[in-house]
Amino acid sequence: KFLKDGNKFVQYQLPGSSYPRTLNPIGHRGGLHWRRAFKTQFKRLHTKIMEDVFITRLLLTDGHVSGAFGISLRDGQFLTFRSKITILATGGCTQIYRKTDGKFREGTLFGWFLILVFGMRFLIEFIKEDQVPFEKGMALNMGQLLSIPFVLLGVLVLYLYWRKEKKTQASV
Repeated sequence: KFLKDGNKFVQYQLPGSSYPRTLNPIGHRGGLHWRRAFKTQFKRLHTKIMEDVFITRLLLTDGHVSGAFGISLRDGQFLTFRSKITILATGGCTQIYRKTDGKFREGTLFGWFLILVFGMRFLIEFIKEDQVPFEKGMALNMGQLLSIPFVLLGVLVLYLYWRKEKKTQASV
């Protein structure tokens, strides 16, 4: 159930949105509440849900959306959807589409990726067996030595983003 003012739903504006468009649930807030509400309505309306599809184009008829074209992430097949209503649920990946009002922190995903992947590799190298004889006497093995520059690069990317953000906020 959602909060209403007379016959209209009460909506509020989230950061990154250009206008109020988020319904206000009564009581518990959160994604689980939304999923239950959508699941109930989709079931009632016999709505077909397509998961794991990367939509690459919206199909237009007379300037209005009439479906979508995409690729199945499960088997790579091309899919075409014709529909009266098309809902794209991005699961937080709003920046994969060209037109969006979701805020994206440019560079942070790449920076965190480098830190996490190569940081984990650095740690895993402590517990694995040496692959070549020359690593036996080394304090850090070759895998760890090769991981360090990428972790530092990830830190640099995040730092540069943070510095750019700080300058932008100072100029506002």
